[in-house]
Amino acid sequence: MFLWLDLTRKCQLECSHCYNASGPDRTHGTMTRDDWFNAIDQATAKGIAGIQLIGGEPMMRPDALEIASHALNLGIRVEVYSNLVHVTPEWWDLLKREGASLATSYYSASAENHNAMTRRPSHGRTRANIEKAVTLGIALRVGIVSNDQENAQAAEREIRALGVTRVGVDHVRPFGRAATDQPSGTGGLCGHCGDGRAAIGPDGSVSPCVFLRLVERRERPHDAASRHPDRPRDGRRNRYHPQHAPGRRLRPRVRTQRGMHSGLPAVRLSAKELREAMARELPGEDFWALIQPHTGYLSGAEPTVRGFGSDLTAMVDCENGPYFVKAMRNREGGRRDSIIREKLINAAVRPLSPALAWTAEDESWIVLGFTVVDGRRSDFSPETADLPIVTQLIERIGNVSLPEIAREWHEQRWDRFTESPEEAQLFRGDALIHGDINPSNLLIGNGESWVVDWSWPTRGAGFIDPACLVVQLVSAGHSAESAEEWASQCKGWQETDPKAIDAFAAATVRMWRTFVERKPEAEWCTAMRDAAQAWADHRSVRVD
Repeated sequence: MFLWLDLTRKCQLECSHCYNASGPDRTHGTMTRDDWFNAIDQATAKGIAGIQLIGGEPMMRPDALEIASHALNLGIRVEVYSNLVHVTPEWWDLLKREGASLATSYYSASAENHNAMTRRPSHGRTRANIEKAVTLGIALRVGIVSNDQENAQAAEREIRALGVTRVGVDHVRPFGRAATDQPSGTGGLCGHCGDGRAAIGPDGSVSPCVFLRLVERRERPHDAASRHPDRPRDGRRNRYHPQHAPGRRLRPRVRTQRGMHSGLPAVRLSAKELREAMARELPGEDFWALIQPHTGYLSGAEPTVRGFGSDLTAMVDCENGPYFVKAMRNREGGRRDSIIREKLINAAVRPLSPALAWTAEDESWIVLGFTVVDGRRSDFSPETADLPIVTQLIERIGNVSLPEIAREWHEQRWDRFTESPEEAQLFRGDALIHGDINPSNLLIGNGESWVVDWSWPTRGAGFIDPACLVVQLVSAGHSAESAEEWASQCKGWQETDPKAIDAFAAATVRMWRTFVERKPEAEWCTAMRDAAQAWADHRSVRVD
């Protein structure tokens, strides 16, 4: 599920095609900062995984940075759709955060033609900031908007030459100012309004998409997310994929960016168009030929957030499916080893984990196809009702008998952060360890829940997964004392020598300190370091 947050109608430009007629003389609307915070909080509770900040120019709203940061802090992916006319240092810093990305529109390689669209001399500044975003390594997507095919192709060539890899092309849609040049109506829509998406306007109104404002009565922000469509019209529950982006609805379409809405209307594609789109945005024809014996006829694909250990994750709608597909380049090294471990461990962790339906491998790829489950990302916040289920899931991991295949997978990730080999021995044991306890990997359904993303299962001490939960809970707002109370419900924690937990707490602090040194701009790493330190302080563990 996905939300557009239409923060403002104010904009430096006055584009001839603007769908909501934004401009310098418009306003930020009646929605306050707290209203937007409330809308985001409700969206999070509904399992919405991504939002796009739009306008107008969202960066012109004085509190937009706070709004974007609030969403990122809740684990929601945020794409900022900006004209890139003026980007402050504070915005560049935010855009470098984990989960943040940037999008913009580009109208022509010709400054004259581009400026004619924006009605301002904006071409040079937009182009320069596209180059800066690429240089800074910020996730960037550029939409070419033009009704002139030759012009659009030239603009696309220029943008790709600047180093942008995510480029889409769309025509001018007959809404707002553009409606004066073309007949307006539903013919200009994509046909998927309200299909797992909604838009909240500057006045708090809710509509099925940014182009179609059908909801006439005004609704306050606390109603906005609750009205977000999350069920089909016939009342049946939707199917969800098991990993990395819980709660996103399966749709037979291709998205132009992994795990985020493209910002351009989705379209239903013919089989030929689908293959061509996959070749551009997903792996090429060889990949789809590799998995087709398992999937049958492919009718659609939707890339999802990859996580840190995969080269591709996607929902695939097909003759034999749907399936959640996870793939890794078949190259020697740790990343390849992780997907092999996930393949080998699956039989031992069913039904705790979604079933691995099939695998495929060639010289280029290793691919896993999982059954699809109906679940959402768990909530670790202090006020949540999810924690009893979360602790039950971790206890269920501890109750899985160590499979023979895992006996040589000794837990060693924390070893180098200990003070001695003797301390590292405290982390050894005969329990099966998941090792990546976080809200995205614990999915909660209606009467059934799952642990997903078994990329690094190991053999170790039974307290490790509960201890990982403690750090996550502290990071989510719990006191260290409260977090340990939840962990103490797990047998692996109850049966452990407190000295082992102390050593693990110290090693965890050192680990996150190292990660922060490597990625000082990653605020989530800093948050985890601070949580680990708070836990160590609670246990009176001194960490040099």
